[in-house]
Amino acid sequence: NSGEVKTLNENTTVGEAIKIMKENDISQLPVVTHDEVIGVVSENQLLRPLFDGKFSTSDNISVAYTRNFQVIDIN
Repeated sequence: NSGEVKTLNENTTVGEAIKIMKENDISQLPVVTHDEVIGVVSENQLLRPLFDGKFSTSDNISVAYTRNFQVIDIN
């Protein structure tokens, strides 16, 4: 379903996150645990460090996501 919100969990790897972004043509993903958003990761937070050798595709997503984000109420 194209309306489905894509998310990552705390066990996702950097490589898996990049694959999900590419397959779904999206540049940011929330990181969720126990139905709670614990962080957000963007393409730039993954690709630049990966190209610079700071991350590996097998690294846990925790090396990249930020906990500094805002939640906006749609109402």
